[in-house]
Amino acid sequence: MRQAKIISKGQVIVENIEVPVPKENEILLKIVFSGLCGSDRLMLSDPSFFSYPVVNGHEIVGIVASEGKKFKKGDRVSVLPMVYCRSCEYCQNEDHNLCKSLLFIGGTPENGGFADYVTVEEDNLFLLPQSLDDETAALIEPASVAYHAIELSNPTRIKKALIIGIGIIGSIALRILKKKYGVEQVDVLDAIDEKLENAVGEGATNSGNIRSDDWKSIIFLNDNPFLAGEYDAIYDFASSSDSVDIGICNIKKSGSIIVVGLPHADIKISKLSFFAIAAKEINIQGCYCYNKKTFKEVIEMLEKKQIKVSDLISAKFDLDKTPEAFAEFNRNYAKWYKVLIKP
Repeated sequence: MRQAKIISKGQVIVENIEVPVPKENEILLKIVFSGLCGSDRLMLSDPSFFSYPVVNGHEIVGIVASEGKKFKKGDRVSVLPMVYCRSCEYCQNEDHNLCKSLLFIGGTPENGGFADYVTVEEDNLFLLPQSLDDETAALIEPASVAYHAIELSNPTRIKKALIIGIGIIGSIALRILKKKYGVEQVDVLDAIDEKLENAVGEGATNSGNIRSDDWKSIIFLNDNPFLAGEYDAIYDFASSSDSVDIGICNIKKSGSIIVVGLPHADIKISKLSFFAIAAKEINIQGCYCYNKKTFKEVIEMLEKKQIKVSDLISAKFDLDKTPEAFAEFNRNYAKWYKVLIKP
């Protein structure tokens, strides 16, 4: 079988190896699609985060290729890509994303879905409804990140929300807020005009480019951290010094800022902004991935067609073209949302 592997910074190869043999409680999975994520791009460019070699791909749709205890050959499944201990206090509370020894399929050390086959724990498989097409199923994982972020903010109380960073996960978050929860006003910020235009087409009320001018010139934003902002919840998918300042300045008193994005540089908070966190009793909530309950609810949400996500697929590449897929994704990162690898 083939697998695509990062062997050093900036270098991806496609090699032939033996088909892996599943261990006890594992299933052999024939890959249908595996999504190329921003974290995969980061792994290729920054070896300080991960060790090489690594076979990426944690957004997986596949066909069961070996008999299991719960699944049979031919079942079409999505994969929860977490490797967790099942015994720590967090796993016992079903907060699998907080497991004390959490690892990931498609990270280090577990091989991922940029391959013809992969072995995974059977307990991490979710049977897919027949009505859910493969392309939509390939976006269950990023949709779960967006959905978990929204869950953390008590969405039924939200009337006005702000999304900072309208890439793939921010775009799905917008659709969930508008379509599932009926939030009246969702404003968006990004550095790419095309993505802002797309967001307005999906129901965003106001949009602002935070790169073309100083963000304090954007008319619908407040620049005083001590004033009460208009937003019940702010979702930060950018995680930069500017996005933190925007959040603190524009959140309502006692409102929630959900921090989802992973920073690409150190973040600095000014003395006044830090003081305003206390003065406004702001809730700053971290968000890391999702749990099994969230994953299952996202599958149900997509099956019911409460939101559409397949139009966010920007390109598909054959497994043999994985090096080119990384290169094109990097070249078009500002415009593209999701890239799929297909064996």
